[in-house]
Amino acid sequence: MSATPPGFGVAQHAVLIGIDGIPPWVLNNAISSGSAPALAALRRRGAWSDDVRATQPSSSLSNWASILTGAPPEWHGVHTAAQSNKPTFPVRPATYPAGTIWPNMFTSAREARSNASTGAYFSWPPLGSLLGQSDGLNASVLRACSSCEKCQTAEATLVADFVHALKKQRHLLSWLYLDVLDECGHRYGALDREQYAPLVAMVDSWLGRVLRALHAAKMMRSTLVLVLSDHGRAAPDFKQHGGFTTDEMAVPWILSGVGVREGISLRWPISSTDAAPTLLHALGITPPVQMHGRAVLEAFEGFEAVINGVGWRVRAASTRNQTAHTRGARHVAASGASGGGAAARAVSASGHGMSLGAVVGGGAALLLLAVLVYPFASRALRRGGGISTGFAPGYVPRG
Repeated sequence: MSATPPGFGVAQHAVLIGIDGIPPWVLNNAISSGSAPALAALRRRGAWSDDVRATQPSSSLSNWASILTGAPPEWHGVHTAAQSNKPTFPVRPATYPAGTIWPNMFTSAREARSNASTGAYFSWPPLGSLLGQSDGLNASVLRACSSCEKCQTAEATLVADFVHALKKQRHLLSWLYLDVLDECGHRYGALDREQYAPLVAMVDSWLGRVLRALHAAKMMRSTLVLVLSDHGRAAPDFKQHGGFTTDEMAVPWILSGVGVREGISLRWPISSTDAAPTLLHALGITPPVQMHGRAVLEAFEGFEAVINGVGWRVRAASTRNQTAHTRGARHVAASGASGGGAAARAVSASGHGMSLGAVVGGGAALLLLAVLVYPFASRALRRGGGISTGFAPGYVPRG
């Protein structure tokens, strides 16, 4: 395998666009109806999944903490659904003193590259408690809103702020957070075609502005864009969230831009904790040890050559005899142009020799192990050329 894993250092800029509370099927309906051309273009030119899993429970603040830190709630300590700007979380972060804010993707980027330009643009005040006093940020812009109507106005201005910053500050790493679909979702429910569906189209138009700004700034060809959500919504009316159902826990991901495979439906399990490691990885920054998530390597060009189309191994159930399970073993392809996995039945050698299926499976397992172990091994490296030392400091608020 190449010494450089797929996607490492392919981007000069990374943009995280967070759309609070949009279920995957809502996004898909908007794309298929033609009312979300910006999202459709990103997905067509990128790698995507409708089954990325949020961390438990499906509440906003804990999941945005997981997205930004690459760590689960039991590590970063944020378990509440909402919180004031004063970080008084009841669970002490793992290995840190009480009151410490877990390292996030911005502090990690600045730890690796002290001159990196970073920015967070958000509308929900509790998110400020995850960022501390912005030691890892060059720009921290809050356009607060707390209702469906107010967010429509405030976030239009927030998008304008973000577009201006892309052109002028050209952030290495930036985050745009939009709350309108969650605020309005609580009121109308995601099934409301008259009230909710037009709002999805409005958010898509804002994304279109961001993409046009990247083109105008001549950044598009060197930028990685990740569009995601923090949670879904609960059936039957799809107004609420905070529980543990699949409808609430499954969220959409669209990764698009430089170095990303086009038109790929990602089939391997992905967590919300994988967002920050993936963005840092694309920027050529090794995620620190505090990030539990992984870089989603299968989204990047070159990955198909590394793994050679071999993915999860699924054993078919059988009641015929003890040896039937060998004939029922299958290798399921993890990727393809259509997103589906083509299955190939493992061939067993009769008698006492080793089966061909075992040889192929063993080789695939070694390749997969190398892919998974690489991030941990590389974290032992000292900083050099933008590579992290492997440890990002936590932040203790002053005063």
